[in-house]
Amino acid sequence: MGFAEWEFVGAYAANREGSMVASAEGSAVGRAVVAFMKKRENFEGSMTELYAGLNGCRGDTPDREWPKDPTRLSTELSRMQKPLVAIGITCLLHADRRGRRKSKGRGAGTRTPPEGSRRAAPEAPA
Repeated sequence: MGFAEWEFVGAYAANREGSMVASAEGSAVGRAVVAFMKKRENFEGSMTELYAGLNGCRGDTPDREWPKDPTRLSTELSRMQKPLVAIGITCLLHADRRGRRKSKGRGAGTRTPPEGSRRAAPEAPA
């Protein structure tokens, strides 16, 4: 019972990617971002604008599971960046010149990572 050379690394990478996808799908904000981005190719705007847009995509998510304001949404999106990338959505958070939080998003939400996004196992040393 063992792994061929580098087989474990490939299995580990696939397991981590699966965990990221599950994390995005298990989060109320993650599901709302996927639904929001399915309607558009990209988004750029303030956290307040994004919060308003995501509120329309939150479905029947209970209030206790939903960020109470744009600042808390920003915190949750910071946590969700890698899981969202795993399902094909890039989320960039930055501050404008006045220090206001802004967001940029790109990619259509999919249930599985886009083709070619999976990391290949490292090459075996020569």
